Amino acid sequence: MKPDRKKRVCVLGSGNWGTVIAKIVGSNSLHSELLQERVSMYVYEEELEDGRKLSEVINEHHENVKYLPGHELPPNVVAVTDAAEAVRGADVLVFVLPRQFVRTLCATLVGQIKPTAVGVSLIKGFDNEDGPLDLVSNMISRFGLNPGEACRHLENRTISDVLVFAGLSLARAVRLPPSPLRYLKIRMCVLMGANNANEVAAEKMAETTIGCKDKRLVPLLKAIFQTDYLKVSVNDDVEAVEVCGALKNVVACAAGFVDGLELGSNAKAAVVRLGLLEMVHFVDTFYPGSRLGTFFQSCGVADLMTTCYGGLRDSRVAAAFAKSGKTLTEFLKENKMEEQFPLFTAVHLAATGVAPPNAVLQCVRDAPDYTPMVRNLLEPETQDYCNFTTVLEEEAPTTANSDSPPLPNLIYIRRILITENNMTTLLPNSFKRNRNKL
Repeated sequence: MKPDRKKRVCVLGSGNWGTVIAKIVGSNSLHSELLQERVSMYVYEEELEDGRKLSEVINEHHENVKYLPGHELPPNVVAVTDAAEAVRGADVLVFVLPRQFVRTLCATLVGQIKPTAVGVSLIKGFDNEDGPLDLVSNMISRFGLNPGEACRHLENRTISDVLVFAGLSLARAVRLPPSPLRYLKIRMCVLMGANNANEVAAEKMAETTIGCKDKRLVPLLKAIFQTDYLKVSVNDDVEAVEVCGALKNVVACAAGFVDGLELGSNAKAAVVRLGLLEMVHFVDTFYPGSRLGTFFQSCGVADLMTTCYGGLRDSRVAAAFAKSGKTLTEFLKENKMEEQFPLFTAVHLAATGVAPPNAVLQCVRDAPDYTPMVRNLLEPETQDYCNFTTVLEEEAPTTANSDSPPLPNLIYIRRILITENNMTTLLPNSFKRNRNKL
């Protein structure tokens, strides 16, 4: 690809995970046929204990000494403290900053990004600041669509607050509130998965899921994020991918209660199983049309396992849920669905001190039967499964010493997990046409 047609990437965020992503994007951009070499990383300016500025240290020593010490950044990653300058000319914006700062950042970006730019959100959680519960990616895409929205998110902040956060000059800050008819209107994808930031930074093997509806973007997204140690799977079931990332911490809190009460691995497994079913039920209820197979990707059961069993449930997770769990619970209460999601409700009550932590066990005892729901989700694939079983039985080798039939259930589960890359080679020819169902 000609240099002037290569895509420029900007990473919006410089915390632990944001710096890891900048390291990956920077390395991939060094010798890429699709990406420009320079990668901008928006840095919220901070003064270190020795008086140096964080952005200057990153640019001089190629290391984020505060949030990712001990890991060298590629020299083509440039720390920028002005958000508008960081995104100027960027084709792909990677949003990887704390959720509570997203709206303020979006307010500074209205009118600053390319009309053809694509966003990728790595932010987990829901947004409800200006209305009903919504996905963060939707909020970013539509930010500023309502008249005066960007202004409202700046009116309670002083000019100095805006300057400190966005790195803007005073003249630019005065011009900041956009026209009511201008909004981001950016196409959004999401990236969620079992991604312990420090392990990925150490280049230990991991996988992640990108939710993207535009298949034309798949080569570009893989060029940005995939490495020898980070496998990327792309799924067009975008809402389900993002909701998995938002709900898994709720289940992790329930698992943490079980650990704290020393109730054992059996009880913990029961709680995690119920939590996964409630995640599936939530997606099926509020985002109908999603596929069950999405929950078997890295964004689903893998991320849930890492969070529940990987020692990541510290006080920050509990505190985050105590603040955000009320949003989810109120949403369920408004829709009269608390009984349909007993574990989510119990976790909120326990986290806020209304109920004891062992309330999550009662949820396991009284859990509703989710079998019909799972059966309905599988129904579109039932005929495909029957055909697959028939082909399997016809093609399976037989041995004189074994009367055991083939194991279609196990191979069917394997079929759900097959990725787009190797699907053609692993599936019988009669199923190539059905790969869009996975």
